[in-house]
Amino acid sequence: MRDRPVGDAKGTVGGLVAVLLLLFATACDDGGEYFDEGNMDSTSNEQKLQELASRPDSQQAASTYKLLQEDIVNQLQQKMPDIVFVEVPNTVRSRGCGVEYSGIDERTAVSQTLGRLKADRSISDDLWPQAFQVVQEVSAQQGFANPQVLKDQPGDHDIVLSDAKGARLSFGTAVNSVLSITTGCHLTPLAHKNGGSLPPSPPG
Repeated sequence: MRDRPVGDAKGTVGGLVAVLLLLFATACDDGGEYFDEGNMDSTSNEQKLQELASRPDSQQAASTYKLLQEDIVNQLQQKMPDIVFVEVPNTVRSRGCGVEYSGIDERTAVSQTLGRLKADRSISDDLWPQAFQVVQEVSAQQGFANPQVLKDQPGDHDIVLSDAKGARLSFGTAVNSVLSITTGCHLTPLAHKNGGSLPPSPPG
């Protein structure tokens, strides 16, 4: 086997470097088609705002889910009169919409947690399947589906359901029984009125 001349090796390396530099320069000078992250984020946010504009505004959504919460409680109490739910004070929350809508600030869109409802009694294990069924059937009327069982042990049960707009309904019992709903992302009434954007602030 003959040794390759050193000069040939240097020429080969130099050629490879030249090719790599050319490829890098081509990638960087693509007119922004592939690497313009600013344009990509802007387009993504516009699409998300259009999606949110097709939903009810945050106040309308909260009202709808509040009625659902009350309907569930009423039907539970018809079947289990000893389980009386009341709203826990200071449990209403409003915040930004999280990672999926990270480019949209909370002046424009929010996710809300409704007041948590609590009964100071547990639902017995023999009645839990019936309670589960009530929550599942009533919430299905508002599009909640795919119940996830987080806990199912004697004296300790916990489920979560969700809808297509990202709302989450949590229901469980242990020492107490608790029902809560957190909405998905919804435009504020002002942003919804303006088609997904806020009017410019007055000068000053």
